Amino acid sequence: MNRVAMWAILAVLALVPVPLASVDDPWRALSAAILAGGAAVFFAVRAIKRAPITVPHAAIAGAVFLAIAAMQLLPIGVGNGAATGLLFDGESRSALSVVPARTLARLGEVGALLALFVVAAIVLHETRRRRIFALALVGIATVFASHGLAVAAGWFDVPWSGQDPSVVSSTFFNRNHLAGLLAVAILVGLGRLLSRAHGNRPRPVERLFLAAALVTCGIALVGTGSRGGVVATTCGAFAFVIAGAPKPRRAILLAVGVIVASIAASLAPDSFVDRVTAIDDELATAGRRPDIWLGAWNAFLAFPLFGTGLGTFGDVSVGWQSATVPGHVEHAHCDPLQIAVECGIFGATIAALAFALWLREALRAIRTTPAAHRLPIAGAMAAVVAMVVHSLVEFDLQIPADATWVAAIAGLAVAGGRGISVRPPILWIVVAALALAAVDQSARAFGSHPGAGQVESLARTALARHPRAERGHALLGAALQARHDDRARAAIERSLALVNAHERPRFRLAAATSACTDGDFATAAALTHSVLTESPELRRTAIEQVYAALPSVDALAGVFPRDDAAAWRELGALLLERGEFADREAALAIARGETARPDSLLTIDDGTRLCEAEVAASKSGEGVCVIDVDTTFVVARGVAPASVAIRIRGDAAVFARSFAPGDGKRRDQFVLDTTTPPGVYAIELVLGGTKFPFPLDAVTVEPRIVELAVGRTVPAVEFAWSTGDPALRARDGAGVPLREGDALWSAIAMPAAGCEIAVVGAAVDAVRPWLDGTPLLLAGGSARLARFRLPAGANPRRLELRGAPGQVPAIESLFVSEWVRR
Repeated sequence: MNRVAMWAILAVLALVPVPLASVDDPWRALSAAILAGGAAVFFAVRAIKRAPITVPHAAIAGAVFLAIAAMQLLPIGVGNGAATGLLFDGESRSALSVVPARTLARLGEVGALLALFVVAAIVLHETRRRRIFALALVGIATVFASHGLAVAAGWFDVPWSGQDPSVVSSTFFNRNHLAGLLAVAILVGLGRLLSRAHGNRPRPVERLFLAAALVTCGIALVGTGSRGGVVATTCGAFAFVIAGAPKPRRAILLAVGVIVASIAASLAPDSFVDRVTAIDDELATAGRRPDIWLGAWNAFLAFPLFGTGLGTFGDVSVGWQSATVPGHVEHAHCDPLQIAVECGIFGATIAALAFALWLREALRAIRTTPAAHRLPIAGAMAAVVAMVVHSLVEFDLQIPADATWVAAIAGLAVAGGRGISVRPPILWIVVAALALAAVDQSARAFGSHPGAGQVESLARTALARHPRAERGHALLGAALQARHDDRARAAIERSLALVNAHERPRFRLAAATSACTDGDFATAAALTHSVLTESPELRRTAIEQVYAALPSVDALAGVFPRDDAAAWRELGALLLERGEFADREAALAIARGETARPDSLLTIDDGTRLCEAEVAASKSGEGVCVIDVDTTFVVARGVAPASVAIRIRGDAAVFARSFAPGDGKRRDQFVLDTTTPPGVYAIELVLGGTKFPFPLDAVTVEPRIVELAVGRTVPAVEFAWSTGDPALRARDGAGVPLREGDALWSAIAMPAAGCEIAVVGAAVDAVRPWLDGTPLLLAGGSARLARFRLPAGANPRRLELRGAPGQVPAIESLFVSEWVRR
């Protein structure tokens, strides 16, 4: 029976990481159902045989933790701070949990993991089974490590996780969670590799296998780029040496470890080194882990005693989430903190006690085991310590794959140790509880998602609140947040409730993004308009999140308020920063006539916004150029077809000339006549006789400075574009007469390092640093030097513009777009 149980555990450990680490249903619930059902069968057989089992003391503390979580399901009506009291009206009595159905589901998962821990502690007490288990565990981890390395190397492409293919993530959605699994496998394998027990010492073939496996897992660990994973492995190795090595050898092993770590650090890829050196900057950047931890801490202060309910952190996080944190925070990125939020001070204390009891039992097992047999146990103990360390900055224990592995290895570390004897009568109670959990988890895997009905009830209760502050607080973000498993049942109630939560604009933003995902664009438009107009501090966040939440951009013009030109400009700037102008499908959808942006985006009275508007329009594929025709505007397009024409809507005169840049393509240059009246004009591109109302139907937009035209007296100043060298050169004797108040700017940095534009005249008196896209206004008879900050790598060029004697020279504007066929 014990042998069968061991192989069954190994089978689960091998399978649970495969479907994206089982983070989502049905795999999450199915893995819990298998564990609970298997443990129920194991304990039932022991009960039938009337064989008592020895349960580690840590498991008893774990059972108390489950009891506290189960208490959260009871309608005991205990107030848990003002936040909980506002969730329900005066006539209702509610459970402590914000979403009891979610707590019940997570209760079954944790119970299944606790049962796995006990079963592993029972069946792995024999030395031979420990050896087989450790070897199999390392072998399984090596398979996942090899798979991740192969995908990262480009040997084959398996779309498991959606991660960057250059990052080792294997079948895990998050590379950090693969790093956690590799860390525990490395430490378990290290304990087995260094075992010196007579008759249990690794054979040469086994030693070779372990060495190769550990090297593979180590390379994959670094390949994940997980800084926390590497630190956790290092801490685990330190714990391994301190706890398992004899005192005379500790200093030697620590010295060897430092040497190995130094060599590994020197061989680490640049990408990993860059991630390590960027830690300070990331921690200082808004929206990173410190902001998430602060929000979680504030949530804990609102529910200090009994918590929000096991498994409900993602439901309440939006209520305290910082405005700088993008998207929805599903986990606290710190498992102890998340446990405190969900289970309160009582649950967190019991969880800490359970870990302390387990650590004491593991250290006792190491001390009472003969020295030659200690290292495998020390390796298992160090593996769990490493996972706990990693969980301080991650959420490994919320991931079924990592949690299952750590539960089994924790049982391995205390197998055969002291505990409390549990006899058949109590065993049957445990069997019944596990059987019920297995049934419930199976229903989750193949049936409806938990919490949907509770979400609807909470939404209706919140809507019944009259004071807006109470209504907004009552929602908490709670299960009304965009949780994918509740979205179908709660979208309407969530949107109606959040749109009225004026004291919590972030709720409305959450509802807007959820409505975008659900396809409810009318609700999304109303919520987005509310956030943009009433919460200036959330404008940028709102634009980013709503844009990211759209399943497609066909309805973008219907979601963003048509009269909010600033929002459209900010969206254009966002697209500019992200380089999303190359996203042809997105740009096409934005450019379609039926979903065209409001004209207010393109009609910019303020001359200092002209360049920004042009870049935003062309970058996002609008195909409309803003033209202040007091300045000649040049559009250069690299296109393949021979029959090319550009038409201007209106009376604008256009002349064209062609030249070959030497790259095998003909470049057609179209210049607006300087007599064209100021205004906004749409450009139509005609290829091969087929009219495309917007350029992106044929080409994508990629701005570059390839041609320049300046001044009201053009072509008094002309510039040549040289093949293979994008630097700009001025022709001798060029003059540009301009007026006070004119603006000097550039939307895109010139592709030539060190290039300067010097404004030279009778009243040059200042030099000012130049930031791309920032206007520099001329004032009161003084001109300024505009120094462009440029990317390195090109030959420097100097460009001088001179005016007539006594005039104040300036440059009206510098901007050019090039549309390059993809």
